[in-house]
Amino acid sequence: MGADPRYLIHCFSPINVVSSLAAIEHLAPGKADVADILIYQPGLPDSVQDEIAEFARRACRASVAIRNVVATTEGEWSSIADSSAERKAAAVSKIVDLNGVGAVLYAHDVVGDVLDTFVDVIPGLQRICYGDAMGQVFERDVHLSYILPADAGTGWKSFLAGFLRVPRPPVLPSTRALPDKAILMLPVDQSGRILRNVSFAVISQDAAQSLFKRVAAQFPELGAYLREEMSEIDRQSTVFLLTENWAEGGFIPLDREIDFYVDIVRSHAAKGTVVWIKPHPGEVIDRQAALAERLAGYCTVKSIRSEYRRIPFEIWAQHLDGIGIIAMQYPALSLRYLMGRHVIQPLDYEKIDRYFPSRIRASYKNALDLNMIPLQRLNAWDGKSPLYCGG
Repeated sequence: MGADPRYLIHCFSPINVVSSLAAIEHLAPGKADVADILIYQPGLPDSVQDEIAEFARRACRASVAIRNVVATTEGEWSSIADSSAERKAAAVSKIVDLNGVGAVLYAHDVVGDVLDTFVDVIPGLQRICYGDAMGQVFERDVHLSYILPADAGTGWKSFLAGFLRVPRPPVLPSTRALPDKAILMLPVDQSGRILRNVSFAVISQDAAQSLFKRVAAQFPELGAYLREEMSEIDRQSTVFLLTENWAEGGFIPLDREIDFYVDIVRSHAAKGTVVWIKPHPGEVIDRQAALAERLAGYCTVKSIRSEYRRIPFEIWAQHLDGIGIIAMQYPALSLRYLMGRHVIQPLDYEKIDRYFPSRIRASYKNALDLNMIPLQRLNAWDGKSPLYCGG
């Protein structure tokens, strides 16, 4: 008998890590040490990459499939791009083991060149998409067709500036290949072409729920921390506000983002409420101090311990029964699916028009549809077909 096939997994974010675990366990049930994970998001500070990698190492204790987790840096990955074609494989191998790899699992190819690089250096590589968040699949040209480039920059802002385009009708791509297959928890297809043309499997709800519980069990100190903090509070007058990382990349000025949060807290939380701020796993800027100042006299704003900020809220929520949640877009879908939890989702077309620059409104409205339409369909979903498939 030959050796088990090996897989490379690329993750941008903490939630990618959990989704990729679902996919690899579907591909190789019960198999041990068959996959390595590379953490890399172009433009994200190296310190944040390291924190995401540390989350991944802990989370992956829940699965025997993962052998190793590594993070790379902007400088290391840039050196690969600068390598000659003949030396590129050797350059990649200094970061991640390519020996015996036959397939790569990835969230999407909208940002960066990781997937393209792996395809270049590994002959016959199979491309398996596990989707962004818990199963959103994108085609680069379609995704970027909603937006127009902002002014060029460097670093973190330069990475996110690639998304900033003015609205225009989507253009279906003609040059980029679709994945060979997809393995998704909540299958949502922006363009409608991937899930109509690619073989895909859907992770069962039971398997998804079990996986998130297994991952949560790897962070007992988070549960202990939340039990202590929440033991003597009035749960009816406490909410968690999940902030976003919009300002870091120039999607919205920071002061307007703070204006938005103040608006929604005043609209959806009663005076005297205790509001806990849970940062987005990709946040770099601290928003808690500004929110505490702006909401002084209306509610009490509290911050979470920084060592837990990279842990996806789907893990947190398992310790927060009976506490209100205010979150934009995706958690309304993911928490309903995983836990039957209701989430206050305050973003709508009117607020997008009010707070966001015109150049990206079409993109944000489309993103809103990609979460809220599937939420509306969730109760009647058969667990096998796409929740949303273009248009």
